[in-house]
Amino acid sequence: MQRLYDRIWLLAAAALLFFALSYVAWGWIDVFSVPLG
Repeated sequence: MQRLYDRIWLLAAAALLFFALSYVAWGWIDVFSVPLG
């Protein structure tokens, strides 16, 4: 049961990290696309 809990937490952390990275990347793309366009 403990191993399953650890796996769930790992998946949640990975999803949160991926969401944060994609959000930051989207923000940078938005910032850099405004002066060029």
